[in-house]
Amino acid sequence: MKLSARVFIALASAVLLVTFSRTATAASFTLGTVVGANVGCTPSVTCPNIDGDEDASFEIAGPNNGAGAISVTSATDGFNDPNFVYSAAADASFGRLHARATGTYNLPSPGYREAFALALATDQLTLSAPGMTGDALLQVSFNLDGTLQRSGTGGAVVTAFVTWGSSPDAFAEGNQGAAFDYTSLPSGPVTVLVPFVWNQPFYLSMILGVAAGTPVSCLACNDGDANETPASGIGSGTADLYNTMVLTGLLPTTPAGVPVLTAQFVSASGTQYSVEGVPEPASLVLLGTGLAAVLSRRRRN
Repeated sequence: MKLSARVFIALASAVLLVTFSRTATAASFTLGTVVGANVGCTPSVTCPNIDGDEDASFEIAGPNNGAGAISVTSATDGFNDPNFVYSAAADASFGRLHARATGTYNLPSPGYREAFALALATDQLTLSAPGMTGDALLQVSFNLDGTLQRSGTGGAVVTAFVTWGSSPDAFAEGNQGAAFDYTSLPSGPVTVLVPFVWNQPFYLSMILGVAAGTPVSCLACNDGDANETPASGIGSGTADLYNTMVLTGLLPTTPAGVPVLTAQFVSASGTQYSVEGVPEPASLVLLGTGLAAVLSRRRRN
């Protein structure tokens, strides 16, 4: 069943190729959100079939050309499915992605019922440092802060992507990436090594996807499709990452792994990067390590 691949492609292309007035280059930085669900859907019978795959019943892109916060529930989707109660929400800012999905079902026969939410942020970066040329590595680290719960036969999953390359389309064929699927959240930061060339621009994307409802083990591991299992009876799941996928580190190094502490960042979005990744104090939603927010929470606690 292809719950995720078509939606991810939509995020990366049709939904997210937005030109912002702050930059003269089309799609040099983008934000995007999508929510949706499978409702009233029986595998190989009533599920929509697109490109030979059984896809989600529907999806909704965020407002503002797909870049704004978006939500949907079983009470607002217009499908009136008596066997599935759900909600999904997503929001995106540079360095912080928010996505939440919950679903409870009661199915008399095997079927799919999934709520999902996706958020994406892409920025064009150029790194420089005195005396540095040629190939280098950027250690990109992020935390996943939230909850994954399930009961009965229900399922819940989180998928986090980091992609990079010369195309603003996060999933362009020439771009590279790393995907992480979780049915239980990691206890610490996740780190990805991103190759880049000093003084040459490249695109860096962060993508967060969540799904909940009938059992699902990943959102893009089955040749880019979700890996789901039909279920019957009563079950529920919650994948709440509204607290969030947050970027916690940007460390340039030599190919041998030696940190380059004099590196300077230029971003198409105007986001303030540094070796420590800390944004300017006023840039609360801009791409950076998120350390200021973490420290603030710790002080309040």
